[in-house]
Amino acid sequence: MEKTSNFMQSQKDTDLEEEAKELSRWIRTERAVIFYFGYIIGRDPVLRKQIDVHFRKSNVSPDAMLVVKRPKAFLNIEFEVYSSNTKRHFEKGKTLPYTLIVCWEHDWTELVSKHHVPVFELSSERVYEP
Repeated sequence: MEKTSNFMQSQKDTDLEEEAKELSRWIRTERAVIFYFGYIIGRDPVLRKQIDVHFRKSNVSPDAMLVVKRPKAFLNIEFEVYSSNTKRHFEKGKTLPYTLIVCWEHDWTELVSKHHVPVFELSSERVYEP
């Protein structure tokens, strides 16, 4: 019975992978960015065991907290379709507790260079670090 459940799980993951590839062409909302981020974490067994994501209430910024289990670390995450969508937060002139921006497309280079916030661009799966 164990082998059947493993097979069903791998088949399910394959189906999700195909769906995620298709959905990635249509990333237009913050929810889609969050879904794709979850897909990236979920497809990697090591990440899946090492990372938890805790979401805050709607309209609270930052959107979530990423908890790395070993070594213990906490990161505040803001999800956006484009990194430039975070400008409105920085223009208020306050210090923001972001330790990571997760976006579909990184289109605001000052975010990393001027504000010293790393960006994880999902479309390329690349991390831009200060």
